[in-house]
Amino acid sequence: LVVKCPEEYWFYEIKTAHTAKACIRQAIGQLLEYSYWPNNQEATRLVIVGEPSFDEEAKRYLEILKARFSLPLEYESVEI
Repeated sequence: LVVKCPEEYWFYEIKTAHTAKACIRQAIGQLLEYSYWPNNQEATRLVIVGEPSFDEEAKRYLEILKARFSLPLEYESVEI
């Protein structure tokens, strides 16, 4: 899913895995490709969407990736 704002793009990747860790693992490569493949539009937000809650371990992992690689990664839990 792509949200086009006036001056930026937000990319969402929806996953149906049973854990936040699995959702992140499945989505991250796709989000990176969508945003950083040559000649693609770079996103200001890369959002992983999954039903599992965003537990502390998954939060720490995303914080490490954001800090180390300057990636605009986020996780949103959506109850179905």
